[in-house]
Amino acid sequence: MKNIQTHATRLKKKPNKEVAQNLIEQMYNDNSINSDYKEHLAGLYKYFQPTVKKKPKDLKEWVMLARCKNSARYYLNEMYYKDGVLYGSDGHRLHMLKLDVELMEGYYDSKLNHLDMEGTFPDVTRVIPSKSFTGTIKLDDAEIQGSGKDSKHIFMLDDLKIGFQSRYIIEAFLNDKEATFYMRNKHPLNPLLIEFNDRSAVIMPTKINNINN
Repeated sequence: MKNIQTHATRLKKKPNKEVAQNLIEQMYNDNSINSDYKEHLAGLYKYFQPTVKKKPKDLKEWVMLARCKNSARYYLNEMYYKDGVLYGSDGHRLHMLKLDVELMEGYYDSKLNHLDMEGTFPDVTRVIPSKSFTGTIKLDDAEIQGSGKDSKHIFMLDDLKIGFQSRYIIEAFLNDKEATFYMRNKHPLNPLLIEFNDRSAVIMPTKINNINN
């Protein structure tokens, strides 16, 4: 082939984004590549990353991010209010927001209209960890593993290496860059409570490569 343009034109099909990212990652990990070129490769890799969903307009919409969309467990498709707190959960994460208004306990839609629904919302006290292990978690300290829907954010919390689905972490942090975290104890599969100034979230971790037990 005379040049890359000619070669590309003659290809029968385009590679998918995952293949493209894997190739870029292989080049990036080549120790013979200089730092300036790696900067360009990182930018190219970012180009193929999926776009982040539009951020919620308010914290009520932030709670809705954690609910299910079309689950057979229909009671997880809506928000739940109890004792001054609005909850949203899909079974893998929990978003919590304290409200200044008093509502009837039960299920609510996106406009905070009370819904006449049956079904028992999960007992949140069973997933909110005690505050035995605590510290600060910073979004920019994460190492990214994988790409696309399989992308994970890996953190070192003290001497604990723990990973989470990237989308869950990004949506939990919203516009914040750091927060206070709590865990029952140091274990890579224990849920993490993240507290911000105006809201909090619990996220279940995911298995990662080379976890330190």
